[in-house]
Amino acid sequence: MKKTIALFLVCMMLLCFCACSGQNADNGQPDTTQVPTGSAVDPNYDPVNNDKTLKVLAIGNSFSNDTTHFLEDVAKAEGFEKIAIGNLYISGCTLQTHAQNAAGNLPAYKFYMNYDGEWKTIEGCTLDYALKNQDWDIITMQQGSTYSGKPESYEPYLTQLIEYVNKNKTNPNARLAWNMTWAYQKDFEKDMFSMYVYDQEIMYHSILNTVQSKVMSHKEISYIMPCGTAIQNARTSYVGDTLTRDGYHMSELGRVITSYTWLATFLNEPLTEINFTHVSDTLILTEQDKAMILEAVNNAIKTPFAVTNSTYTG
Repeated sequence: MKKTIALFLVCMMLLCFCACSGQNADNGQPDTTQVPTGSAVDPNYDPVNNDKTLKVLAIGNSFSNDTTHFLEDVAKAEGFEKIAIGNLYISGCTLQTHAQNAAGNLPAYKFYMNYDGEWKTIEGCTLDYALKNQDWDIITMQQGSTYSGKPESYEPYLTQLIEYVNKNKTNPNARLAWNMTWAYQKDFEKDMFSMYVYDQEIMYHSILNTVQSKVMSHKEISYIMPCGTAIQNARTSYVGDTLTRDGYHMSELGRVITSYTWLATFLNEPLTEINFTHVSDTLILTEQDKAMILEAVNNAIKTPFAVTNSTYTG
């Protein structure tokens, strides 16, 4: 029986790979006839509105890698039983590039999938393929981090992307969400930070203002995940400005905070506890860590557009 199940899973993965990366030998264009119109993972997920099921697709970049990295672990720790996480990745991808990829049906993405507790990767995927991979409950979007606080970079691309997603999603009840990302670490020295004169506060407030003016005006977007504020809240705690691994991508602790911010947003209520403990061989959360995360996330959900100083400073 185990051999039969294993063989079935291998076959499914091969089908996914062929469907996503297959090329037409005559013209080098993707052969879209190979892309399935239904779920390529598990057709037996419970329907929408089952509170034990979470199916989330992120249309993003390396910052969506960070925010989804521990999302399956966090959701499972907090009682979800059937979880599917998808992440469409291009490094530094902007709304403009996402909109262009959608319009041209371009196989430009790495598609990271987690539907059984383990991440798998398919190269050369289109946005259309990912949208049809599951009847997603939630589909998230975000701007490239460098331009996240630049309002002139959002339109008409956000409108075009929203229209494409709503037209092509397979679950008519799927809700759209926005990942409000974080400001860079204060000592970050790369040129991309010069757009904010190397000032974390300026970048943070630019992101807030842009989300309020350019994203919240779209009534099609149901959720704003205030990851940038949760991180800024946590930076006022004993951990300080140490939540990135390279000045802009999240550390393991930062990834846990942003994953819990997503979950709390989807639940639409304050978290009561943090049950995820063993993050990795190098990070096991202490009770103080959990209390700090709980406070940072809940305050971000309550007050998403302003910093709330942590009480865990020592």
